[in-house]
Parts: sequence; structure tokens; C-alpha cells
Amino acid sequence: MPAYLTEYRQKYGSLEGVCKLMSFTDIGKVAADRDSAISADIPSFVRLNQTFGEKASIFWLYTHLKSLLVRFLVDEKKMSDEQIEFLASVIVTNHPTMKLTEFMLFESYFLGGRYQEFYGENSYILAITRSLQQFKKDLNNIYWQIERDKENAKKASVTPGISWEEYCKLNGMEGKPYPGTLQKDPVKVQTVRKQPSAMSEVRVGVNSAHAVLDNTFRLDKSGIAQLRDVFKKRYGCSPEEYLKKHEEVIEK
Repeated sequence: MPAYLTEYRQKYGSLEGVCKLMSFTDIGKVAADRDSAISADIPSFVRLNQTFGEKASIFWLYTHLKSLLVRFLVDEKKMSDEQIEFLASVIVTNHPTMKLTEFMLFESYFLGGRYQEFYGENSYILAITRSLQQFKKDLNNIYWQIERDKENAKKASVTPGISWEEYCKLNGMEGKPYPGTLQKDPVKVQTVRKQPSAMSEVRVGVNSAHAVLDNTFRLDKSGIAQLRDVFKKRYGCSPEEYLKKHEEVIEK
């Protein structure tokens, strides 16, 4: 039996425990402490199903989608419970490895107007699913930035006589918190801090590899070459080799 099954059952107790600790009302906290929240060892949809039942993720998503739609004044007269459940099923099917905190970050961004808007009763499902596709690209950028911050922190730690604050000032990053530190009001799901699991590191690596291969930063050939070099130094192989070895692992 995978170790995460025991860990999640001990951590949350039940599906109700998951819904309580990661409710819709907490999406603002996830956005406020974004890097820590999405890097934490939190269940993905597929792992939530494996831990608490095959429809656990659909139930969790239903409660979130219902609350999200209400904020846009979309009530049961405009979108039935059956349609919301169908949308939850579509999301789980198309994004099985998305973590719960990642979806909560999407909800915060969607409410903030970053993605597609509703333009009529026939647009609700497509607006959300298309926005999720764009969010996945943005998520790759976020994970790559987290990885780059780690590299910067390492460089700063081996530079004699320079603090993190001084390093940030020299590199135009004034005010940026030291990677891995929490804000004063931490995300609820992060009540216990621990080192990222091996699977979390693999997820970061997979997202970083996609960011390089998809050229999400729209760099020229020289810039891409530099990113590939940074990736190889970090992981000891090319992005293609890393995905071949690890991508199927996180999807199981």
C-alpha cells in the first residue's frame, strides 16, 4: 500500500476532514502564501480518490464549484446540481494529477478576473474548463519560478559576506522573502512544516521541464539554452530525459 494513503488518512481522518481543512473560504490564504501552499504535500484528485473513495475528488470539487458559481450569481436556476457534478467529473478526468491547493489557487485567480468570463448560461462549463487550460500554463511558470528562487538561494548561501537581502538588492528582487519561509498568517493546510516529500520534488521537476520545453517564458535560443543548462545542473539530465523517467510516476 502506498505510504501516502496512510499519511493522508492520518492527516485528514475522512473526506469531511479534507473539506473542512481545504474549504472554499481558504482560497485567499492559498493565494497569499502561494508557493508554500502548492509545494506542500497535498493530495491530487487521483490520490484523493485512492484514499477516500473513487468519487471523493468529485464531491470536494462540487462543493468548491458550487461556492465559486454563487459568487458570480449563478444559482441552481442557471446551472443545476447535476451540471455542476458533471463539470467536476470533467475536471477530474482531464486533470487527475492537479493538487487541491492548485485548484484553490485557480479559483482565486478566476475570481480575480484573470481568465475567461461568463457570457451566458451556455458558457459556464466552457469558461471554467478553458480557463483551467490557461492556468496549467501559468502553473508551470510558477513552479519554474519556485525552482529558480531555490537556485538563487543556493547561490546566495555560498557567496562569502552577503546576506539574502543583499543578494536580492543586487539582483533587483528587493523585498522578496527567503524561499521556503512562511508569512505571518500561514495557510491552514500548512500547520505542520516539514521537508517536501520526494514526490513533491518530482512534481516541481516535471513542471520545470515542461516550462523549458514549452518555452513558457518566450525566450530566444540563447535564453532557452541557458535554461536547459540550469535544468541539467539541477537534475543531472535534460528535460526530455527527466519527463521520460518521472512524468508517468506522478500520474499513477
